[in-house]
Amino acid sequence: MTFGLLISILSCRQKNDVRLLNYTKINLCDSVKPNFSPVYPTFNNKTLRNGQLNLSIRLLANCTDDYYGLFKTDSDTLKLFYLPKGLFPEEFRKGYIIEDGYIPEIKKEVMSTFCDCYFEMTYEIVGLKEIPKFIKINGQRIRQGIYSE
Repeated sequence: MTFGLLISILSCRQKNDVRLLNYTKINLCDSVKPNFSPVYPTFNNKTLRNGQLNLSIRLLANCTDDYYGLFKTDSDTLKLFYLPKGLFPEEFRKGYIIEDGYIPEIKKEVMSTFCDCYFEMTYEIVGLKEIPKFIKINGQRIRQGIYSE
C-alpha cells in the first residue's frame, strides 16, 4: 500500500513539474544584420507542442558569453531572465526556476564588456498548459517578430 502511494505521489509531481528544460544563446552579430532602431526584444519563434513551450527571442545584450536562463510565472505573465554566470541576486532565489543542470554560484566579479551584441535566446519550458498572455525578458516586453502562431 505504501509503495503504491509513493508511486502515485511521484507521478503527480512529474506531471505538474514546470521546468526550464533547456536554455541556449546564439550570437547573431556575424550572421544577421538587425535593424537597431528601435531596439526591442522580438519573438523569432513561439510554439507550444505536447506540453513544451519553445520561445526564441532576438535581442541586444551585453557581449559576455556566459549567461544562464531562469523564469517565473506570475498569474498571466511569464517572466524570462538571462543573467551572467556568477551573478545570483537575492530576489531570484525564491520562486524562480533555473535551467536544468545549472547550479547558481556567486562570484565577487562577473565578466562584462562595454558593448552589446545581437543574440537569439531560446527557452524550452515543459509543464505549461498554455502560452501565457504576457511574456517579458529581463523586464522588457517582447514584440511580435518573424514567427507565425
